[in-house]
Amino acid sequence: MNVEFEEVSLDFVALTQKNHVASLQVSKNIFTVITKKGQLYVIDLDRPEHVGQHQLDLCTTNDNGELILKSWISPNAQTLLCKTNFNKYHLIQIPSLLSSPQGQITVKNLPQGRGKNINDMKLVYWIDDDQLLCTTVNNEVYWVNVKDCSVKLILSQQSGTIDGISYSPNKNLLLMVINESIMYWSLSLGKELLQLEKKFNHPIQIEQFDRFNGNTYIKKRFHSNSLNQFLWITATGIIYGDLNKESKQLLNEVNVVLTVEFPTSIDYNSIKDAVILDHLIILLLNENNNILVINKLNNKIVLNEKIDTPYPITNITLDNIQNTLWLNSSLTIFEVILQGQSNILWDLLCQQNRYQEALQLEGLHQWQKDLIHYRMGTHYLKNTENLEEGAKQLAISNSLSVSSNILQISDLKTPTSINNDDVLQTYLLTKLKYLLSKDPQDQFYKVQICLITNWIVRNYVKTLNSLIDTQIDYLSEKPNEIKQLENKLLSFCESNVSHLDFNTIYQIVSNYEKSNHLMISIATLNNDWVFILRYWIQKENWYESLKVLNNINDLSIIYQYSSILMVNCPELTIQKWMQLEKQIDPIKLIPTLLTFFSLYQKNSPQRDPKVNVGLTYLQWYINKYNPKDKIFYNTVLYMLICDKSSNDSTEDNVIECLNRYGTKYDINFILRLSLKLQRKKISIHLMTKLDLYENAISLALESNFIDLAKKILNEIDDKILKKKLFLQLSQRLLIDVTTVNTLGPEGNNDIKSVIRSILIDSDGLIQIKDLLPIFNDMITMGTIKDEILESLENYNESMTNMNKEIKNSIKLKQIITGQMKAFNERYEMLEPSDSCDSCHKLLTIRKFVVFPCDHCFHCDCLIKMIYNSNDIVLKNQIEALQRKILNNKKNQELLVKLEELMTTKCCLCSDITINTIDESLDIAPAQSEKWAL
Repeated sequence: MNVEFEEVSLDFVALTQKNHVASLQVSKNIFTVITKKGQLYVIDLDRPEHVGQHQLDLCTTNDNGELILKSWISPNAQTLLCKTNFNKYHLIQIPSLLSSPQGQITVKNLPQGRGKNINDMKLVYWIDDDQLLCTTVNNEVYWVNVKDCSVKLILSQQSGTIDGISYSPNKNLLLMVINESIMYWSLSLGKELLQLEKKFNHPIQIEQFDRFNGNTYIKKRFHSNSLNQFLWITATGIIYGDLNKESKQLLNEVNVVLTVEFPTSIDYNSIKDAVILDHLIILLLNENNNILVINKLNNKIVLNEKIDTPYPITNITLDNIQNTLWLNSSLTIFEVILQGQSNILWDLLCQQNRYQEALQLEGLHQWQKDLIHYRMGTHYLKNTENLEEGAKQLAISNSLSVSSNILQISDLKTPTSINNDDVLQTYLLTKLKYLLSKDPQDQFYKVQICLITNWIVRNYVKTLNSLIDTQIDYLSEKPNEIKQLENKLLSFCESNVSHLDFNTIYQIVSNYEKSNHLMISIATLNNDWVFILRYWIQKENWYESLKVLNNINDLSIIYQYSSILMVNCPELTIQKWMQLEKQIDPIKLIPTLLTFFSLYQKNSPQRDPKVNVGLTYLQWYINKYNPKDKIFYNTVLYMLICDKSSNDSTEDNVIECLNRYGTKYDINFILRLSLKLQRKKISIHLMTKLDLYENAISLALESNFIDLAKKILNEIDDKILKKKLFLQLSQRLLIDVTTVNTLGPEGNNDIKSVIRSILIDSDGLIQIKDLLPIFNDMITMGTIKDEILESLENYNESMTNMNKEIKNSIKLKQIITGQMKAFNERYEMLEPSDSCDSCHKLLTIRKFVVFPCDHCFHCDCLIKMIYNSNDIVLKNQIEALQRKILNNKKNQELLVKLEELMTTKCCLCSDITINTIDESLDIAPAQSEKWAL
């Protein structure tokens, strides 16, 4: 422990030997200094820049003028009472001085003289800001009302000197020191003010100590603070106590620091002032300007420090509200700063089991606080006074590890009425609360929090199981107690949901015999729907499992558990999928549907459910969304084709689906599947769609689907293939009819009808001659005589018609030949003025050509027009001939060929000009002017 003396700089106060500090008072951080000549300075230490000043109106007519002797400040720094050497008393309102530092303030004067007046005030004790008790040199006690300056004499002590006075409003106790006696009364100043004189004859208790006699330095024998703690300096020693103590004989509880306990180096008689700082420290001032600090716990002097100042310190001033200490001499003022007092007090307080007082000490390090809590907790646990409080104190302390504290609690030998687990639970809950007040995200605290929460849950579960066992053993019912404990567990989990290791919690709670609802409730707090889903699946509660799907956002979980739900509860699963249609991807459910279908097939004929709900779901989805993915249609068709209960009507339904689905399915896959499973109608239908008519007809005939084969033949456009397959059908029909009807006229009639049917159905594609190679030995000429005759008649008619057509062709040939001869002899009449239709010059000036359409061209103009056209073939042929003519100009055959090519078609009315219809016209300006309107 050490002390610092910080000198207060008061440059604004003109202190001299004649006008030095008369009195220093501090309360509630309001600092007041008054000089001998009545100069008052008030400073609010929270705002030290504002200084209130006032000059008291004192009588200064001669050298022996009026001077300030002493001042007293009220508890809340509302009023300052000043005493002068003329026995005048001034009441100054401090707030008005602070609010108006240089303005008008309120100053009241107390009456003087005997009776109702005060004469030479000696001691003052403020009851509150409005009233005080004071004693005089004549050993009188007055009650003063500061508001109206009224005075009441309540005691006049004739035989003895009053050295101290204190009053406790809380306990209504009045204590006084008179001569060598200390005594107190029980009274209320408000109610019993008129009868106080009678009360003083009968104090509750009186104790006597040796009083100082002779020449001593002491100025103040008695001191009390705002806590109603008091001290009295006697010849025996320093007496100190507490008016607020709960005791019928308070003076029996006082303590004494004996004079013999002072070191020989310290003169006890040199003490001239003393204050009781709090319930632990006493401060003394001696004539050598030494500050002595006494530890009340062991009555030892723990500090002896000298103040470095040339002026004798006259007073110690205590701010009862802020608990600050001040010293003043006539010319200097110091603030006393005590440091480290907690370091010497906390251990002594712990030794006296005064743990709460130790914790209230200021300036303690964290390790010291932890050790105080640990000692308090250990004390409670050892004495079994308050086991739960002991557990709480251990939890607050970090002096030992959690595991060590738990072992200590577990090893307790507690009364049978107390369960160690309850004490342990209190410890863990408090420890958790303490750790959460730190930084829960710190890794060090995070691990501890996780372990403690697990342990707390484990204790709850252990207690629940013990309650259930007790209920069974003693045939007693404890539903309410069990329910309350379960609610506590859930409430704990809810409050600490972000700190729980749920995987461990699930394992712990699973040991509870009735864990179902607890497990679900805890998982719900964590929104752990996956765990809840797994839990209900494990319990085979499919209805609850499906309800959970609404809360699961992770679709992979829905797909993961779709198979087990579909297998065990198909109808409800499908309903749930339909409800979640916008969230789930049905493609990922197809493996599940196929798994279900496989089991559905195995359960035949005792199927449960009776209907393939997987197929129902896929058909519903296809009808509603019309998806493009072929896998949906393939899966539907697969289920329809593979269904063991399928029959002809089922195959017809499949064919209907095939037609409805168009090209949305994999036709090759469905064909292979239908062939493998002998679904012949479906196979024939698919072969027909793939134009595999030969395979389709062969399978139809093999499967005896004659009508289907005829229907397929009607769809074939290729006449050669159709005739070939019709002969294949005819052969099968003839074999069937001859095999069934081998004898008699009825059999011949059947054969005839079949042959006629074939000829009619083929619509002339099959003739009787085509059937002859496929007739067997059972078919005689007599059987088919009529058909042969009919066929011959048809041939005869066709030959006649052909003869007529030949004759008509010959006549037409002759007509065409005559027209050609006439064309070769045709000529055109030209006028001398006729011009070329290309260059519009006289036609006869150069070699020219005239077309049957009457268009005329110079030969070179015609070639130019052909070159400018887009008839590439004709241009290339003419270019080739011209190159040959240049190489062999005497070859007349080439010239003839060139003329033939040139005259092939007219350049104006043939396709040469028609192909340029989309080209723009190039009209000369003169020509365009003619078209102007």
